[in-house]
Amino acid sequence: MKFIISTIGFLFCLLYSTHVIQAQSILKEGTWVKVALTESGVYKITYDELLQMGLPKAPSVHIYGNGAKELPLINSNELPSVLNEIAIWIEKGSDNIFNSGDYILFYGEATSGWIYDTVQSMYTYMSHPYCSMNYYYITTNSTAPKIIQTSSQVTQPHTKTTSTFDDLYIYEQNTVNPLKSGRMWFESISNKTVTFSIPNIAIQEPTYIHTQIAGRHYDTGKFFIKINNQAFDTISVWNTSNNNPYAVLQSSRKQYTASSTNLSIQISTNISGVDSRAFLDFCSIHARSRLSFNNSQLLFRDIQSVAPNSCTQFEINSNTQATIWDISSPANPQKIITHFSNNTITFKALSSQLHEYIAFSNQFKSVTFVSTVQNQDILSDTDFDMIIIYNNPSFIPYAQQIASVHETYDGLRTRIVNQQDIFTEFSAGRIDISAVRNYVRWVYTKNNGKLQYVLLFGDGTYNNSLCNNNSNYIVTFQSNESLYSHASFVSDDFFGLLENGKGVNSQDKFIGELDIAIGRFPVNTIKEAEAVTQKTIDYITNPSHRGDWQNILCMLADDADDNQTFHMSDADNLAQNIITEYPFFNIEKIYLDAYNQSIRSSGQRYPDAMNAINERMKKGCLVFNYTGHGSEVQMAAENVINASTIESWKNNTKLPLFITASCEIARFDEPSITSLGEKFILQKNGGAIALFTTTRVVYAFSNYTLNNNIYKYVFTRETNGKPISIGKAFVQAKKITPNDFNQNKRSFTLFGDPALRLAIPEYNITIDSIQHIASSMFTDTLTSNSVVHIQGSITNVEHLKVSSYNGTAYIKVFDKTQKITTLGNDGSNPFDFQVQNNILFQGKARITNGSFATEFIIPQDIYYFEGNGKISLYCTNDTIQGTGYLTVPINGTNDNAPFDNIGPTIRMYMGDTLFVSGNITNQTPTLLLYLFDSSGINISDAAIGHSITLILNDDFANPINLNEFYSASLDTYKYGTITYPFSTLPEGKHTLYIKVWDTRNNMSEKTIEFRVVNSSNMQLYNLYTYPNPMKDIVTFHFQHNQELETIQVKISIFDNNGNCIHTITKTMEAQGYTEQSIYWDGTTQNGSHISRGIYPYSVELISDDGKKVRESQKIIVIK
Repeated sequence: MKFIISTIGFLFCLLYSTHVIQAQSILKEGTWVKVALTESGVYKITYDELLQMGLPKAPSVHIYGNGAKELPLINSNELPSVLNEIAIWIEKGSDNIFNSGDYILFYGEATSGWIYDTVQSMYTYMSHPYCSMNYYYITTNSTAPKIIQTSSQVTQPHTKTTSTFDDLYIYEQNTVNPLKSGRMWFESISNKTVTFSIPNIAIQEPTYIHTQIAGRHYDTGKFFIKINNQAFDTISVWNTSNNNPYAVLQSSRKQYTASSTNLSIQISTNISGVDSRAFLDFCSIHARSRLSFNNSQLLFRDIQSVAPNSCTQFEINSNTQATIWDISSPANPQKIITHFSNNTITFKALSSQLHEYIAFSNQFKSVTFVSTVQNQDILSDTDFDMIIIYNNPSFIPYAQQIASVHETYDGLRTRIVNQQDIFTEFSAGRIDISAVRNYVRWVYTKNNGKLQYVLLFGDGTYNNSLCNNNSNYIVTFQSNESLYSHASFVSDDFFGLLENGKGVNSQDKFIGELDIAIGRFPVNTIKEAEAVTQKTIDYITNPSHRGDWQNILCMLADDADDNQTFHMSDADNLAQNIITEYPFFNIEKIYLDAYNQSIRSSGQRYPDAMNAINERMKKGCLVFNYTGHGSEVQMAAENVINASTIESWKNNTKLPLFITASCEIARFDEPSITSLGEKFILQKNGGAIALFTTTRVVYAFSNYTLNNNIYKYVFTRETNGKPISIGKAFVQAKKITPNDFNQNKRSFTLFGDPALRLAIPEYNITIDSIQHIASSMFTDTLTSNSVVHIQGSITNVEHLKVSSYNGTAYIKVFDKTQKITTLGNDGSNPFDFQVQNNILFQGKARITNGSFATEFIIPQDIYYFEGNGKISLYCTNDTIQGTGYLTVPINGTNDNAPFDNIGPTIRMYMGDTLFVSGNITNQTPTLLLYLFDSSGINISDAAIGHSITLILNDDFANPINLNEFYSASLDTYKYGTITYPFSTLPEGKHTLYIKVWDTRNNMSEKTIEFRVVNSSNMQLYNLYTYPNPMKDIVTFHFQHNQELETIQVKISIFDNNGNCIHTITKTMEAQGYTEQSIYWDGTTQNGSHISRGIYPYSVELISDDGKKVRESQKIIVIK
């Protein structure tokens, strides 16, 4: 808020006008203008000023508003108030026609002011947290306006006479939010002097000085207060060495006897030092002043006159008559009947409750013209399932795409609405979080609870005053607390509390549970909006964004804290609960303490765990769950995931839902940083599809409860068989999670589209037989070196076979579970956990008419102890996916297996099969491996050294395990492929060495070389012609560094005079870094053959995004 030092302002109205529930917005028709004001008082607008604003001539004027204060955070039993007409006074002159020379008067209300606290028997100044301007909307037409009425004259005898009133002053400058969180704002000070002039102060009457400060200091801090250079008070604050609170809030309200009309309040402090801070919240004065009118507008009230069944006579000293309005109901002032004699204005009023008055004569305040107002109506049509709220109009096309995809795939009707339009209707243009909630509540109530989702399409900020029409921000609910980090929070849940009585009370406690799902796209730019929208649409619609990664969940757990392994035990309990309820999932566990820890100059690190995380992102997973410590910039003290990590991921076709049970991962409302949570969802071509994530400090025990409750719903299905939306799952999880002492669950938010359904396969895959025996009857044990034959079928949610299903089944065979014991890094206790991650086979089978059959070999490398393996299944027909599993015993060896001592055949390429060793690639190339072996390829990790191992640049200390990237080809276990995407490689020459084993432990190896070039600028390589010299025909050969781009090629051949004799143009589709070739028959443009000589030529390449490169050489022609 801007600097404020003022006299009383106004009293918060205690009397509320009833409002009419409108069927449509009053702004739907007519010509409207918007005006602004910053002070309470009587405003004058002339007829000519109305015309200058752009309003048409008309006999009547109407002014609409909607209060002035911060809207209530608790829902009332009525529908939210919208724009309502306020009463005005019209001066029409002697002709009784509103025309030139005439004017209107109305009472304009400022956004901040005083309330009287009956519990503490004191006035309190309520500063609007977001907006210093109030707005009114004016139109002209022929209908009668709402006119200020004259109140009935009080005839009963008065019981009290007063000639003084409560004179209220405030100094407040809100420039600093210490934690950048919450609604408390301060001014940083060292020494401060505030001077008040109170011209009519009643000397010797008690005056109350109220000062509120906050201090941060390593020791007890003191604030010393003087008035007119005389010591008055000392306020102490205790030390903040534990950093919680960040600063200590204290206040003092003491009586003072004034002897002068000027009060100079001097504040000094002993708080100093590098990490010490002194803050002034406010300084206010409650004085008794004489009722004296001198033509300036006078606002007054008198708490001393309030008593049951009382009547007070007010006596105002004045040299002239004045008009007095009762403004206790600001939208409906009433003119008071007064008497004037002997330089005194008198009137009587009933005073059983506090009233507010204003006296004025011929000095008026003037409004500020803001703009004309476009017609709008967001009230009448409420038949929506989803609302998308935006602030930046540039985001509209992307909001429309989200709305369209949900209409097509989910049958949702969506309303896209501008946040400023909501402010206009529900808070008269003021920035107010409750206005957004009230609009959502309006729609929800009007359509009888049909509304299910709200998507906030824009970033947020702890400083909601920045949410104007020039920003990208959608407002955020901020707790009142701004000094205790553990109690200060931001929560989008506020916008989903819609039933009567729900909301947030004065102690920051949320009342009630969510009625609808709220999600947010924390976007700031068009590029971010485009990236998040495209990711969301592709996830819903694109068949290539599906795969057997939909069967995989990943649990990442931090290491121990002070010998407490709760991060790992929480993650492991979650995994066990999930696999018990949903056994078709395969769970990878990345527990940091299970990996070797290294010490670097930057601190402790887990390089192998970081590699495991990155590899999982390449391979994909449905959900990635993190339990542990975190911050806005990293996960875990060992920094296993940070912004650079996310930027390196290219997993756009395998986007997981991220769940982070960790502090402050997504502190999205701090504009000066892009939090880790925001990076996950904003990352183009990678990251996450959505996040259930944390915005502030949270607690492990409470985190586990909510985390576990999420898994009770996020994999469930609706009655139509479709997966529940992530928004609804989040709502249900929060509903059954207790609202504990610190409201921990309110610090969890949803980044992403709340109507999005997690890509859980819809159909079931059943293994009908093993080794030609019905699976229900199969009791044998699968042995190593044996060929296994399975048959299966696809069934729907009713477990009926889908005979029309044609597609591909993906089969993954796991060995038995094994126990892992962590290393006890940092001196902690080791932790034991079970994993089932040794893959014995991975391949594909054709599904025809709902059935499939395939066979595979159990490799020689298995765990040789009793137990059940797992056959995990996935299928797709590019429209509907399915999942299934079967456990089966695996142990022992097939002694009758045929002899095999020949290793696999390896074909190795970079980018595509036209690659030749030594060719160029970009910085993120893809390795392609085509493998064959009559016994199949070994991908088991049960034996040391028998994995598919890739070595980059002879770095044998850091081998890359490619087992899980291998998949056998369709309907065979003998052939298979590996596609492995590299992260950013440095420019220059590189070597790759690959070692592959078959299931009988025969090994083959291969090496290739390649050169990495930077693809940010287009480059042309290896340009030559063959043959050269030429006779009749020639071929132009070249390479470029735009692996995935379509390139326009232009070859121009010139004679010795520089004349272009022939031009060849051709579009070259993306083919990787292979050599390109273009044929020329040696003729000119008109078809004649060229003669002997030397012919210069140029080759120009142009990419789709406008990059160009050109190179020239010469051809020698002989005849």
